[in-house]
Amino acid sequence: MATAPNLQFEGVAPDRFVKGFIANLVLSGHASIPPRDPHVRRGLKRVVEMLDEEVRRVISEGGTVSRARPWIDTGNQLRLSPTGGVENWERALRSAQLTFTKVGNPDYELVNFEIDTARAESELSHLDPAFRKFIERATEAFIDRADMAG
Repeated sequence: MATAPNLQFEGVAPDRFVKGFIANLVLSGHASIPPRDPHVRRGLKRVVEMLDEEVRRVISEGGTVSRARPWIDTGNQLRLSPTGGVENWERALRSAQLTFTKVGNPDYELVNFEIDTARAESELSHLDPAFRKFIERATEAFIDRADMAG
């Protein structure tokens, strides 16, 4: 496994992470995801694992818990339940509604992304370059684990 790049930014709020993740999914050709699908759930779990890895990296490089706090908060707000449920991801995706996603009913199995590629690129262009790189890696890992390639 490749070593994670040395990220110099402090992390971002969970809602900003989710919006960047959605934007990168859109640029990767995905207009929606079914969060409860077992393959997608595996991909979402991998994204949270990457956030946890970032916490460990920050602390191992001498960072304090307060410096790692944005990563901790984001991971905790997206973490799958002990039974593997994706309620936290569903809540985060619903909170992006009206700007980034469309969820007609909380019981629906599909979350549609409501932004086009131009808006997605614009959103990502405003991110710190190191954070954008992290989003790209997280998206690639998600797509790979969720078997959504191609």
